Parts: sequence; structure tokens; C-alpha cells
Amino acid sequence: MESVKPAIITGASGGIGSAISRALAEDGYQVCLLARHKDKLDKLAQDIIKRYSPKHKPLVIPTDITKAEQVNEALDAIIKKFNRVDLLFNAAGLFKLGTSDLSLDELNELLAVNLIGVFNTIQAVLPSMKKQKSGHILTMVSAAGKQSHPKIGGYCASKFGLLGYIDSLNKEIIKHGIKLSAICPGTVNTNMTKDITWLKESERLSPEDIVKTMRYILSLSPSGLISEISVDCAREREELGKAE
Repeated sequence: MESVKPAIITGASGGIGSAISRALAEDGYQVCLLARHKDKLDKLAQDIIKRYSPKHKPLVIPTDITKAEQVNEALDAIIKKFNRVDLLFNAAGLFKLGTSDLSLDELNELLAVNLIGVFNTIQAVLPSMKKQKSGHILTMVSAAGKQSHPKIGGYCASKFGLLGYIDSLNKEIIKHGIKLSAICPGTVNTNMTKDITWLKESERLSPEDIVKTMRYILSLSPSGLISEISVDCAREREELGKAE
């Protein structure tokens, strides 16, 4: 009997999350779709069934990842149904402009989604992955988690913190057979980055670039680990070169 490989995708209804969800379904995973809006998740699930006709119907669980109790309830339902989790892809994220003009409420919202939300999902899946002595956690960080930029100081703070957390945790749980991979792309062409007016859509990365990156990470042998990978946006790299 073919074993089921459950994969959890947070922010599944977003541009990157939906692309990752479709790709994992196409690759044979049992996708478990998490996001706040059930109607968008239902639409994505139907599209996956129509496009890829997976053997395992996508599992839709409306979840606010900033609420630990909701995340834990979602994980309990997934474990009860499949008895394991093979992959967690943290695609949920929030982008806001602002540094000196950023309000405390806006900063708290950025931290709640980009840092605490990821913390909640990872904490929820770790017990199962430790028990099975396997699992892979991939997290969308950002190039802004490695190099700061003006006008997005709050966003940078949330992503710098996230990358530090992922890097530290990676060193702790690798002994349990669990891999962590941080993906740090430049600007990706999604609805989340609509306020970035200094880059044309054609100059941005596409969600498909992230899909290809994920597939490369997952293609390595069991002894191989990409703990962190950067996917530069060529136009942004050019501008940084001019500044230097």
C-alpha cells in the first residue's frame, strides 16, 4: 500500500502558498491547506483536484497561525487523520511599509504573523516529527531577513528575528532527523508586495521560482541539507551594487 505523505502549507491561499500547494499535490503529497479564509481554501482545493486529480483530497483547515490554540487544533486533526506529518511549508507572511513612521500596532502585527505565527506552527509539528524521527520544515524568510533596507524596517525586524530563530532551532533538532530550510528570496510578484512600487512586476521573482527552489531542496539525499538558500531578484541585486 502506498504511504501517505502529509504536507502542511500555511498561507496556502496566497500567491506563494497556493503555488507551493499545487506543486506538492502534483508531486504526490497529501496537502493540508491552512489559511484564515475558508472560501479561498475551498477554491484552491477544487482547483487542485481538477488540475492534478490527486488520490488524496486536499484537507482544508481554516486557521489563524497567530493563534496557538487554532494551530494546535489543526495539527491534532491532521495527526488524527494521517498519524504523521512529513513536511511543513511556512508560506504565510505579512508585508508592511514603514520604519520610523511605523506604529507599534503595525510592528506587533508584523511580528505576530512573520515570527510568532511560524513559531506556533513549528512548535505544533515538532512532537510528531520527533516521534517519527523524520520531517522537513521549509520556511519563507526573505532577503530582507539578511540585509536591511530603508522604508521596511518593521518587516526587516520580523524577518531578521525569524532567520535567527530558524538557524538556532536547526542546530538543535537535526539530531532528531528533522531538517529545517530557510528560503530567502528577493521580491516575489504576489499580491503581498503590491505596495513595492520601485520594482516592475516583470523585474520580480515569480512564485514558480520558489516552487523550483523547494523542489531542489527536497531533491537532495537524506544526508543532504540546505539550511539556508538565497534567491536573488536580479534587479534588486543591481541596485544594491550601485549603492555599494
